[in-house]
Amino acid sequence: MGTQARVAAIAGFAAALFAAGPAQAAFIAGWDFTQYSGAASLNIDSDQGQTVDTLKSNYSDFDPTAGAGGLSQPYGTMWMNGTNGSTNVDETAALPIFRSTSGSLTPNVGTPGANEVPIGDVGFNTSSANLNCCVSGNYLAGIGQDFNSNLSMIAAANVSIVFEANVSSLNSVSEDWELIFAGVTNNGSSDVSVEFSTDGINWTALAAATLTTTQTAFTRTVAGMSDDSGFFRLGFVSTGTATATPRIDNVTISGDVSIIPEPGTAALLGLGLAGLGVVGRRRD
Repeated sequence: MGTQARVAAIAGFAAALFAAGPAQAAFIAGWDFTQYSGAASLNIDSDQGQTVDTLKSNYSDFDPTAGAGGLSQPYGTMWMNGTNGSTNVDETAALPIFRSTSGSLTPNVGTPGANEVPIGDVGFNTSSANLNCCVSGNYLAGIGQDFNSNLSMIAAANVSIVFEANVSSLNSVSEDWELIFAGVTNNGSSDVSVEFSTDGINWTALAAATLTTTQTAFTRTVAGMSDDSGFFRLGFVSTGTATATPRIDNVTISGDVSIIPEPGTAALLGLGLAGLGVVGRRRD
């Protein structure tokens, strides 16, 4: 084999070995907003009364406790503190402009239970009565979540809320991102803008979601865009009155997740391939 042909063969072999593992569809992060203490609240801590302007996800395929609970937190964050393209919501206000409200929406409620990794994840609003894991009642109550009321979120003014899914702690990237959320209004209709970003700075507009008085699940997908983070920004328009106040629940972000090869492994392989190339040149 000539030197050029050998180099081409080695390059092809290296590319195959350096490639990330096969992508696996996964439910990365989800929010059912039960973390809050109750209606009209952004309080997540029963001991300290802590109000927050971010909210970690409480569902994920990568949470080993049946896909829900505190170990889901590294994989998702809801931003409403002015960063990553979000509005800076005053979480200490008596009535924050984006806040919890009583009752859950029914669309998309089963999505966390239809996961690929691991098997046996629980769905939103799942009772633990039939799960051998914890006390009876709400599943999240059995694994230590402070509050567990059925809640959703309303926008009482114009506000942009950002939901991020992140697989960096898994040394992975994701592509073919998908957002699903349940939406409804109390009266009339309301258009919610939807945008996507991999850095929280540069945004691509997707089709808006028109919320009506009928509870509906809305799905938005983004082909490709491989990265370890995916951000979806929802832009709400609300008069703050009884007219078309938008309400959402059961937010999920999924994607095709693949592992990034370890740098050390790639470096060792590169040295080995370089050695093969030297040997080949000497023989030529």
